[in-house]
Amino acid sequence: MAETLNQLQAALIGWTRSAIDNGWLRPSATSRIEASRTATPGGLFDTPERPLVAGLFGGTGVGKSSLLNRLAAEPIAQTSAVRPTSRDITVYAHRSTTVDHLPDDFPMQRMRTALHQRDRWRNVLWIDMPDFDSVEATHRDLVEQWLPHIDVLLYVVSPERYRDDQGWRLLLKHGNEHAWLFVMNHWDHGNMQQLDDFHQLLVAAGLPDAMIFRTDSSTAASNNTQQKDADATAPKKDDFAALETTIQNLAEAQLVSQLESRGVLQRIKRLRQTANELQSDLGPLDAVQALPSRWQQYWTPLATEIENSLAWKIPELASLHAARDPHFLFAWLNRVPGFTPVDAHSQPQPLPDSAAATALENTAGTASALQPDALLDEVSFARLEDTANHFMQQAANDHIVPLAVSRRQLQASQSLKTQLQGIVQDELHQSLALPGSRLQRAVWRLLGLLSTVLPLLALCWFGWRVINGFRSGGIEPSAYLGSNFAINGALLLALAWGLPAFLKRKLRPSREKAAARGLRTGLQNALDTFDQSVQQSLVQCAGEREALEQSYDALWQTGIEMNDAPLPEAVQRMLVSNYLPDQHFGQNSQAIEPLVSGSE
Repeated sequence: MAETLNQLQAALIGWTRSAIDNGWLRPSATSRIEASRTATPGGLFDTPERPLVAGLFGGTGVGKSSLLNRLAAEPIAQTSAVRPTSRDITVYAHRSTTVDHLPDDFPMQRMRTALHQRDRWRNVLWIDMPDFDSVEATHRDLVEQWLPHIDVLLYVVSPERYRDDQGWRLLLKHGNEHAWLFVMNHWDHGNMQQLDDFHQLLVAAGLPDAMIFRTDSSTAASNNTQQKDADATAPKKDDFAALETTIQNLAEAQLVSQLESRGVLQRIKRLRQTANELQSDLGPLDAVQALPSRWQQYWTPLATEIENSLAWKIPELASLHAARDPHFLFAWLNRVPGFTPVDAHSQPQPLPDSAAATALENTAGTASALQPDALLDEVSFARLEDTANHFMQQAANDHIVPLAVSRRQLQASQSLKTQLQGIVQDELHQSLALPGSRLQRAVWRLLGLLSTVLPLLALCWFGWRVINGFRSGGIEPSAYLGSNFAINGALLLALAWGLPAFLKRKLRPSREKAAARGLRTGLQNALDTFDQSVQQSLVQCAGEREALEQSYDALWQTGIEMNDAPLPEAVQRMLVSNYLPDQHFGQNSQAIEPLVSGSE
């Protein structure tokens, strides 16, 4: 199970780094997962059937080492009346016990080992830890290193030091990861008022029915313990025998397995609590997925407002492309090779059905004043960027997306400047290349053809009459054509050319209107492109968030097999619950009930 916990932590670290790379989490998020404790007591051993790991924990001068010596019935732990502070770890183990795996960072030079052959403690590995409230920071570090490997903690206090602040902090921080037994040592100097006060502190910490043992670790008490087999009638001054019985019964293999499973479960809960806090920093999934529709509601009125604010530019820019045709007489003469136009300001215009390249070439002179960014200038782009910036900033303020994600989405919209300019320019060129409607261009083209064909037909008819009259004049003098024919012929020729030419001029598609239409269409397409770009970016953002959610859920398919058999009621008294501090159960703190083997 310890290996599975490590794999789960490694997977969460990988998930966190992926979220960091995409801007969803801060770089410091990884350290929060790495700081989670995944070590378990079972990780010290290769076999599942292992001894109970019991640790003695407490402040300076409470008598932890003296208590361990009394439990061992021999002076294995160093005690000193001059300097009572314990500096090192003392391990008291049966000779048959093998600790297979100690963490690499354990300071082995500060660990003392005492082996024994007492069958009473064959299934218990005792750990005497340094004083936790010492000013020595290395003492606290050593305790923190060993704590994950402890099944049951014997929190040792004295009547003078049961309100130790450092010890309470540790209990509240890691209380639910261990079983707890509480020992009021030096009971020969204590009283019931102190015991009741200590019990109330445990109730507030989540142990409403904590098991508190009164012990006396003085030399006389230890001697009485060593002689109790010989003198069965020796008076019982404290609860030391009940403490021994409780630990011996707790060391049963089934209970050790259950404590190991519960410890793993608590570490998973704590790890998941940390991971859930990081997951909440990603923003709510449904709110992230709703960002595209939220943007659409936000963008629609603004797009109309932006389009209306730029509408005044379109007539001015379109007027630069207005066709300045010469008089139709000069337009006809301009087609004559070598003829110099009388109207020097007039330029021949391309046919409306010509290619876009011809249109751009012929409009180069009139469009030279139009800059590519004349319609969408820097002010317009700044407004578009501010619009996207405000939207994403609001999403970050509402904790929908992290600020880093909002900035990354803005970078995508800022890269559209050249593209939007090109869209407006392309639509303008296409509209100028094909001004007017298709019907209008067809009629205009037909009139152009008629303005050429009808004069030619009139000339043919005029020539045929002249030749025919000249031929008939040799036979009949009256057949010669007179001045009336010349006048009528000239009028017919003028009418055959002038009428279609006049109509062609009047029905010519307006380049100014075409330019205005192109600018309007280009502006609409540019705004639509900006809208689609932001929406695509938001959809990508939602996809990333959904992928993180799916991968996060997949991580918790741990596959850890738990020993979920119900713990005996007496063991449950050793576990920190989720009770509120103001809940009291009125238990008698004097009642000490040893754990009975096999109880339900």
